[in-house]
Amino acid sequence: MDKNTVSREGNRAKIELTSDLVASVVQDLRPQFKSLSDKGITELTIDLSQVSAIDSMGIGLLIAVYNSMLSRNGQVFLTNASVEIKELLREMRIDKRLTVA
Repeated sequence: MDKNTVSREGNRAKIELTSDLVASVVQDLRPQFKSLSDKGITELTIDLSQVSAIDSMGIGLLIAVYNSMLSRNGQVFLTNASVEIKELLREMRIDKRLTVA
C-alpha cells in the first residue's frame, strides 16, 4: 500500500487514500483513522479519488470512522468518489449518514 497523504488544520483533517478500500489495507488504515480521532479531529474529509473499489471491510471501516466521529460530535465527508463508488454507497444507504461528493 502506498502512503496516504494526511493534512491537518486545527480540528479538521483530510486523508487522501492511495489504494482501494479493501480488506488487505483496512488493517493498516484503522490506526491512521484512530490517531486522527485521538488528536481531536472533528471534521474528517476522506478523498476517494484514487479508490476504484470498496469491499465489505472497507464499508465497515467507513462506518466505524463515522461512529467514532459521531461520538465526538464530528463529521465525515467522502470526496471525489467515482460514479460507481457513489452508487455503491447509495445502494447501501451509507450516503444517509456520510456526505458523499
